[in-house]
Amino acid sequence: LRPYEEELTAAAAADLPNELRPEADVITLAALAAEHGVSEAAVEDATVPEHERVGRTLVRPAVLETLAGEIAAGMSLDEAETVLDEYGIEDASATLSALGYRVEWEGLGGGTIRERE
Repeated sequence: LRPYEEELTAAAAADLPNELRPEADVITLAALAAEHGVSEAAVEDATVPEHERVGRTLVRPAVLETLAGEIAAGMSLDEAETVLDEYGIEDASATLSALGYRVEWEGLGGGTIRERE
């Protein structure tokens, strides 16, 4: 089954344009694939010049710059996730990492945003 799946993915990817240019500032790979009627695997290696890949999400650099101004070391993880939610970003870990942060966990109750060393 694996070879058949790989063949279908390659065929679907071959039908995609050389560059994908989604209108949304933030879009998951799953949503982009759905827009084009292909599997996520078919869009994973696609060139998306106006977006940066952050985990399984594509984000315009301007959004990342805005987030860099809204998220700061010392914020609680809950506060940071609220900001990310406003932009439609679900993968907090990957996004915080892309912004140069990590989460310092405080037991099971939550965490604090810290700059990565």
